[in-house]
Amino acid sequence: MPPQQPTPGYTPAPVPPVESGQYDFIMNYGKNHRSFGSGLPTPGSAVSRALIFGGGVLALIIIAWLFFGVLLAKKPPVDAAAWIGIVQQQSELARISQDPVRQATGEPTQNFAETTRLTLLSDQQLLLTYLQQQGIKKPSNSVLAAKKNTQTDTDLQTAQTNGVYDQTYISVATDQLAAYEQALKQAFTSSKGAHGRQLLSDAYAHAQLLAQQSKQTE
Repeated sequence: MPPQQPTPGYTPAPVPPVESGQYDFIMNYGKNHRSFGSGLPTPGSAVSRALIFGGGVLALIIIAWLFFGVLLAKKPPVDAAAWIGIVQQQSELARISQDPVRQATGEPTQNFAETTRLTLLSDQQLLLTYLQQQGIKKPSNSVLAAKKNTQTDTDLQTAQTNGVYDQTYISVATDQLAAYEQALKQAFTSSKGAHGRQLLSDAYAHAQLLAQQSKQTE
């Protein structure tokens, strides 16, 4: 096909000259833009070493904070095992004091047995309530009855047959009261809360009064 001839009278528009550097931003894009990560400190630089050191110090601070946080975590102001042992003693002494209320032959022994039973059950309820306030779960009935001694029942039955029921019950109750007082003193020493110590002190005073009352049955 023959080339077209320019139209008579047509003058082509002049092409503006390309200025030097006008499109350098395209041609030099890969040169003028750093690749991703090029602004980060190099592994051997002082900034890199400072970041690594700072991160290590921060990690040590966090580990120390967690460690001491566990050590200094708030603990209950009571020795739960000691307190559970006390309420178990209360349950057992109250249990063996139930039958003498009716079966004892002497009125002083009957009165002592009834007072012992009611006093220990009342103090036990106060101790259990305090334990629950400290976040310690209330012991089950089977746990409370863990110190049940069937040999005591046998001894009391034999004593009733032999006509020495009152004396035997008083002797058993007095021994258990002595052990109970000792447990209260030990728990008082290890307890930190003022209210808990007051409850133990009150229970100890009640136990001493019961011990004095037991002597009046002789």
